[in-house]
Amino acid sequence: MLELIIHKIMISFERYKDEIESIGVGKIHLIRSWLDEMNIKKYTINDDHTINVNGDVDLRNKKIISFPKYIQFNKIRGSFDCSYNFLKTLKGTPYEVNINFYCDNNRLSSLEFGPEIVNGGYFCNNNKLVMLKGIPKKINTLSCCYNELETLDGIPSDIEENLYCYENLLDSLDSLPDYVKGSLQINFKTANIGVHDIRNRCHVGGMITIK
Repeated sequence: MLELIIHKIMISFERYKDEIESIGVGKIHLIRSWLDEMNIKKYTINDDHTINVNGDVDLRNKKIISFPKYIQFNKIRGSFDCSYNFLKTLKGTPYEVNINFYCDNNRLSSLEFGPEIVNGGYFCNNNKLVMLKGIPKKINTLSCCYNELETLDGIPSDIEENLYCYENLLDSLDSLPDYVKGSLQINFKTANIGVHDIRNRCHVGGMITIK
């Protein structure tokens, strides 16, 4: 009797195991199909089903409204470009980008769920951003023009290269970073702020342009 019970338990366990494994195989198939459809090459699907890419990812003009729930990029050895789509969230975008990250010309109001590490430039122009929450703590160049930013709160205190933040709703110097080692391009909604005022607040190594 005991042997029969154990035998039934083992059969049930094996069936459950097969079901779980088939779910995993099915998810991998979905991931591969989507990556192939998007013409993404040199990818690796990790054990946790996240995706590494040994090169660039170009998803411009793919009419993406949101990334499928089964798509989560992890590390990109090149640049990642998801510009000119209809994204309202960065869910699914990589954790780490070795060169540049582009999410220009979407419908983003926030940068949350975006990359935590970007070793190059971060480009988020022409969205509906009202804040920079979610931006990496260290970036070389930031370009966040043509948004609805009233403040740069959340920006790294030290920009390694250039900062472009014109055509927003900025009206004070309060949220500028401490250092911009390259050039700065900015404008202000109504405030009469000049180059001298900016240099008193922020150390800019290159040229300052007030648009």
